[in-house]
Amino acid sequence: MHFFYSIDMNKQRSTYGVLFGLSLLLVTLSNSAKAEQTHLNRSTDTLAPILTCIAQGNLQLAKTNRLPAHIQFRQVMTTEGNRKVSTLDGYKLILETAPNVMFVDLKLEQSDAKLFSEDRVAIIAQMQKVYQSKMTPAKPIPIRKHHDIEIIALDQSSLEVNGPLSIYTLLSESRAVIATAYMMNQPAELGAFKTMREYEVLRDQFIDDLVGCLKADQTVTATTQE
Repeated sequence: MHFFYSIDMNKQRSTYGVLFGLSLLLVTLSNSAKAEQTHLNRSTDTLAPILTCIAQGNLQLAKTNRLPAHIQFRQVMTTEGNRKVSTLDGYKLILETAPNVMFVDLKLEQSDAKLFSEDRVAIIAQMQKVYQSKMTPAKPIPIRKHHDIEIIALDQSSLEVNGPLSIYTLLSESRAVIATAYMMNQPAELGAFKTMREYEVLRDQFIDDLVGCLKADQTVTATTQE
């Protein structure tokens, strides 16, 4: 199993065990891609302008990892079994509010434009599986739209939990890009927030900034690798 997109959840357990523990299945990657896929052309980086935009935001970009070129899909779990999501390219970003104080673990994925509709359905089904685990009776997961970006949110109701406080998935059909953000709790003595309201303000500001980086009317020029 490839752990490029995994989060270290050692000793962390949430009150929504499935939601914020096992739900890290959301980003489990398959490394079953065959050797013949290594020919993938990475001469153009369609995600680089988005990374540049994110780096210019209010949070500090502490770490960047690029998805290995031979990994062209990942598997997600839904109530109807595993489904594939295309990943022609991808990045894992760590964003901090202060040095060594992580706030966001962000994954950016470039889907195959021809498969984006199928990828979108798989991602929504995956988030629905997690959402319904804490809803009685089960209800459809809310999906809201901001500009041309669909936003699916899973939020904790309190800071008194371990693990991520929120998981947000943003879907940009115009760019065939999927962004998954894990917003983490922070040590009280170092954190940028001390109350749920302070956290929500910081969370919402980040999501607004991310939407701004993803939206279709932003001028984007792909970076060509020399």
